[in-house]
Amino acid sequence: MSANPTSHIARANPRTSAMTGNLLLHRGFNYDNGFDQNDQLNQGVLFLC
Repeated sequence: MSANPTSHIARANPRTSAMTGNLLLHRGFNYDNGFDQNDQLNQGVLFLC
């Protein structure tokens, strides 16, 4: 299976020889800490690079 060079991922992160060795590895994690003392929901997404 070959990648589609016109896909949104390929356009945002082209795999060219100029990019070799310059890859950014990242991972997103959802978190939910429930409600705080003001009844506000404390949740979001944390990205690690």
